[in-house]
Amino acid sequence: MLPKHLKKVPEDRNAIAPYNFVELPEKVVEAEPLPDNDRYCPNRHTGQLTCTLITESPLYIRCGLTPTDFANFGDKNNEDLTPEQRRKRADFFTNPANQRPTLPGIAIDTSIRTFCTIVETRHGASLHK
Repeated sequence: MLPKHLKKVPEDRNAIAPYNFVELPEKVVEAEPLPDNDRYCPNRHTGQLTCTLITESPLYIRCGLTPTDFANFGDKNNEDLTPEQRRKRADFFTNPANQRPTLPGIAIDTSIRTFCTIVETRHGASLHK
């Protein structure tokens, strides 16, 4: 038997859990296994999503500080920094191999995930990463 929510919680055990509002089911509902990504499944939505990313406005993604730089000036106000420290704090995210500005994978991943969510919502499709 799975635990149930208490209707009357003793005062000394009172806690706040904003997302604890759905009772647990009587039994575990097993999910069907997901198919491998290298095969076609005729009873599922399948296909390929191709995206072209275009920046139509200025784009800035700051690079993180090295542990040494963060220890030296990471918590200081910008007005208290030297020009070199300000430049390091404001550096654009760059590829360490060629020092060219680069979009980190998480920025692209987030953009594509947002796009997929819009497609799922509008068309009722289920897109899985």
